[in-house]
Amino acid sequence: MSNDLTSPGPDRSAVRERVQLPAVFLMIGGGLNLLAALLVLVSSVQTLKTPEDELLRELRAYFAQMPQERRQALPPELATPEGFWNFFKPILQASVPGGAVAALLAVLSVLAGVRMQQLRSRGLAIAGAVAISIPCLSPLGCCLMGEAIGVWCLVVLLSRDVGAAFDETPPSPPEQQGPVRAGPN
Repeated sequence: MSNDLTSPGPDRSAVRERVQLPAVFLMIGGGLNLLAALLVLVSSVQTLKTPEDELLRELRAYFAQMPQERRQALPPELATPEGFWNFFKPILQASVPGGAVAALLAVLSVLAGVRMQQLRSRGLAIAGAVAISIPCLSPLGCCLMGEAIGVWCLVVLLSRDVGAAFDETPPSPPEQQGPVRAGPN
């Protein structure tokens, strides 16, 4: 495609077809990330709302059933129910805001995929592609699926013809002609 001003714009239907599959994967990945983030968020809040003496009672029962060789394999600070709880409680506390951020980024990825399909909001689509790629904030980002989806979307979104199609304003639907009412003067 030449850069002169007389060349026609990109073929929107060809570009729309080109962005379709990565946009669908971005939406699916965002949906899976949202489910995983909500699972982390809900389970962490539920565990933290459980009274500590009840949690320690359950941990003591678990430790009592644990084979001796497995308990001996644990680091000394984790070998008791109290030590185990003291180690994991801050992790659970940190997973609440982490799960909330992951959920927000997942919603961003879903919205980005929708807008990418519509060839609108290129910046949002790029942000969603980056968001799905961030390990630890994107559950799919931890297993390289998020990175693959994000890079695929970025490669498509940053190509010249796709960028031009996003910049081009879509044809507006014809205006509806209806009865014109005169307002009070």
